[in-house]
Amino acid sequence: MSRSIQTIRNLFTLNQFDCALNHQNQKVNAKFAGKFKINEDHYHFRFFLDNPDQHLGTKVGQAVKLTLNSQKQNQISRYYSLVSDPFSKGYFDCIVKDLDKSNYAENSNPMVPQLLQLKDGAKVVIEDPYTQYIYHGLGNLTFKKNFNSEFKTGRFDKIGIIAHNSAITTFSQLIQGVISARDPTQINLLFHNHKIQDEILLDEMTRFFLSHNMKYSTVLQNAKSDYYGFNGDVCERSIIQTLPSPRENYVIMLQGPRPFKEKVYQLLLKMGYDSERIAYM
Repeated sequence: MSRSIQTIRNLFTLNQFDCALNHQNQKVNAKFAGKFKINEDHYHFRFFLDNPDQHLGTKVGQAVKLTLNSQKQNQISRYYSLVSDPFSKGYFDCIVKDLDKSNYAENSNPMVPQLLQLKDGAKVVIEDPYTQYIYHGLGNLTFKKNFNSEFKTGRFDKIGIIAHNSAITTFSQLIQGVISARDPTQINLLFHNHKIQDEILLDEMTRFFLSHNMKYSTVLQNAKSDYYGFNGDVCERSIIQTLPSPRENYVIMLQGPRPFKEKVYQLLLKMGYDSERIAYM
């Protein structure tokens, strides 16, 4: 059963007085509440806000800057996308990737080892929400075509997502928000990974999509013969079977390593998708 248009709008427009991060306060303290291991190199972290009745205050599509150590000369920071329900109160969750155990060790950051060593109750600072895109509800989306473009806003019936590995976290709150709000906008997800152990958040995504009658497919680079999804690279067949067609009122959001994005972007253009409707993040 769908909600009224006004109710959905209200859900995606949080009252700033109910939020830890607001126009007057763009830096808040949070406490580490614990973590659990998802796979070999991914961890699910939870942080508590000081006020259990407040939302964090970010908009759907924003990442937050997480800073350790209060002394300025020792501060280290990193941006993280949020994977908790966007309407939750008193806490927020994020996924931390142990880059030293991944194929991206050259991008290692001193933040990650210290995060993995946090003790319960340790304080962190949250600040400077970074806008990757903003979902306003009811298909209204603010996005950039690429890093050098200006933000623009449009209304779409269908939002297609193509994500590689931990880039799925960029869209977790969008998917949860649409489903929690009973927003009629359709989300179609194409999720690519190198191996089956890399499919983070897949159980949650499966539950969300089945409950909301949305389309999703997985693509595995080196799949076995009995794999339930597509094998190899993202290809025309997986796109046709999963994403909105170029004839519909759509936007495609693309996230992952640069070589992955460039290859998929060119494939989308070849298939007739409009470059003005592709958010290359």
